[in-house]
Amino acid sequence: MKKTVHIPSISSLHQLVGLDPPKHPLFSIQRLEDLKGISCPEKITYDFYTIGFKKNLNGYVKYGRTNYDF
Repeated sequence: MKKTVHIPSISSLHQLVGLDPPKHPLFSIQRLEDLKGISCPEKITYDFYTIGFKKNLNGYVKYGRTNYDF
């Protein structure tokens, strides 16, 4: 069984991936290209909203219990 990583705040996320503290505690924009070398666990939970934009995604994305075909 995979371990689920829980991230309670944006500041905690920045600390986990080795970024400087966010300029605002409730808002942060990051590019995935800037986070090279960071391994991402398969299961992550947050206490905040996240929005991700993916370019040229071909395949399936699983969100919750639903698979989305792109």
